[in-house]
Amino acid sequence: MRLPRLMLDGMSFRNARSWRFLQRPSQGHAPWTSPWLLAGAGEGAGTDADAGMGTSAAASRPAPLRRLACALASIALIAACGRRLHEAEPADAPGRPRLDGVADGDSFWLRGAGGERIAVRVAGIDAPEKDQPHADEAREALARLLAAPGLVVEPFKTDPYGRQVARVRAGGQDVALAMVRAGLAWHFVRYAADQTAAEREQYARAEREARAARRGLWADPHPQPPWAHRQRQRP
Repeated sequence: MRLPRLMLDGMSFRNARSWRFLQRPSQGHAPWTSPWLLAGAGEGAGTDADAGMGTSAAASRPAPLRRLACALASIALIAACGRRLHEAEPADAPGRPRLDGVADGDSFWLRGAGGERIAVRVAGIDAPEKDQPHADEAREALARLLAAPGLVVEPFKTDPYGRQVARVRAGGQDVALAMVRAGLAWHFVRYAADQTAAEREQYARAEREARAARRGLWADPHPQPPWAHRQRQRP
């Protein structure tokens, strides 16, 4: 059974692992107090139901009947979407986690309910380090992608630096895959075991196409992978 998606001030955290991430204080993150946001769920349902009967019929209903019709329409809408909706809070409720900066082309921060800053590492890719060519371009591209509506973060493990490694979607697309397609990140094959077979194929194909088209960092004759660059920088 597909688990519900948790909406958070324009962002959502999905699946059981995401829920544990939100609520788990043991890794130094204070639990977020209001992880459910019903982003307009059910709003307008009564209007849609009334529209099918005509304005005059809707206006002639007694108020209690109109409220009952709206409630039934909302229940039907929720069932059709397959969502289980729990506690709702106003969109301006304080303490809601939000995007809080982009570090580079493959990592960013969220600001948690208690004010803590949570580092997120985008799974599946490795972008240029800050002192490499195209680093600024990659960071700006990631910032634009994350600014799209409907940000979805699905953390599934913690890396050695304490960052939440996560699958990330925004604007209905896979953010990491979009970075590879733009030629601004490598497919991080070292951690390909974290991906499904379909994802591995998609990312590998996207990198081949970006390389062939000389997009982004592939415009350079011999771009250095960031993992090789990091290795060179170690004492």
